Amino acid sequence: MRLSYQRKIKEMKIWSESVAAMGREKQKNMLDYCQQMIRENFIFNLKQKDLTYLTIDEENFAKRFSPFVNEKNVIGIMNELSQAQRDIEQNVNAKMVFLIFP
Repeated sequence: MRLSYQRKIKEMKIWSESVAAMGREKQKNMLDYCQQMIRENFIFNLKQKDLTYLTIDEENFAKRFSPFVNEKNVIGIMNELSQAQRDIEQNVNAKMVFLIFP
């Protein structure tokens, strides 16, 4: 996401190629985890820590990342992640999915 926000196209292409090389199961697991973290960061941003399930490392990350996940963008982010997961499950070329995704 950081590469996307910074519009670093060359680095995004390199990232997408490395993710494409992981294999479909790892890609699906990564997308599951991304969706889980978006949900947790959204709830964390709402100051509902008792509803989050974060490890200490994830909570440290959430302190910096959660302000960027809010009611204006959370649905769009989740929709993109869900679509990427469907595409991977339907054997769409992973390089294309992940170059568009971040």
